[in-house]
Amino acid sequence: MSKFSVKKPFTVLVGLVLVLVLGVVSFSKMTTDLLPNMDLPYMIVYAADPGAAPESVESSVTKPLESALGSTTGLKQISSTSNENVSIIVMEFAQGTDMNAVSIEMSNTIDQIKGSLPETVSTPVMMQITPGMMPVMVASVDVDGMDAKEVSDYVSD
Repeated sequence: MSKFSVKKPFTVLVGLVLVLVLGVVSFSKMTTDLLPNMDLPYMIVYAADPGAAPESVESSVTKPLESALGSTTGLKQISSTSNENVSIIVMEFAQGTDMNAVSIEMSNTIDQIKGSLPETVSTPVMMQITPGMMPVMVASVDVDGMDAKEVSDYVSD
């Protein structure tokens, strides 16, 4: 190798310049992505029923939605929470499930069941969980002797 580089220095110089140019071009085209695009196989459905107790929300909103959405294609696990005024259903799907097709299927199912829900219930809302929705940081503030509204005003000022 050393004989070749001594006999043909111009070829070695061209090779070195070529490697440097390709390196600079490659480096300039690279992008850094701290949070790459990912399709997480999770969907959330929530419906509000203003003024309703958790037991009422569970029986009149959560159970009908859960039973209707339970037959969605590719569903792996379904869990729900019924709180005062709101029903939240979290659905996990198998990896590789086409979430666009699932969204359409769920939308059709929700449209079919919407009429059987009480009139006070708002239209169920469907959301796909994406990494961009997740918080980067969560902070909390507490001040001794202040309630939540006073602490909020204090932090705002």
